[in-house]
Amino acid sequence: MDVVTSQYLCQIYIYCYEQLLQWHIPLPEPETVFDTVRWLAQLAWEHSPDIIQRYYMWLIALPLQPNVLPVFLILVILYTLFSLVMFAIRGLFRVAYGFLRFTLLVTLLVTLFLFTQQYLSPTDTTA
Repeated sequence: MDVVTSQYLCQIYIYCYEQLLQWHIPLPEPETVFDTVRWLAQLAWEHSPDIIQRYYMWLIALPLQPNVLPVFLILVILYTLFSLVMFAIRGLFRVAYGFLRFTLLVTLLVTLFLFTQQYLSPTDTTA
């Protein structure tokens, strides 16, 4: 696990542990949790396939971006594009679903009209 990420996670757990301890909610000691998580991560790393280990090493070798603003802007742009695509897909689905409902409603009304016309029309018995 990345060192910076693990430090942040440790700080978050310690903060939650201290806050919940004030409310008398028991949690495992931070050292116990850290040792267990470290052991589980090591176990998962040892038993993971080679391809995962290779990609993990490749991801760790990537340089970190100290400037957060470009990353945030890219995320906003990607979310906007995602929203537009989802809007278009949902719109197409609603059009198709609305057309299907309209067609079924018209078919039901025409069928109802034909059945009622059959019983209400005068029948000519003189031939």
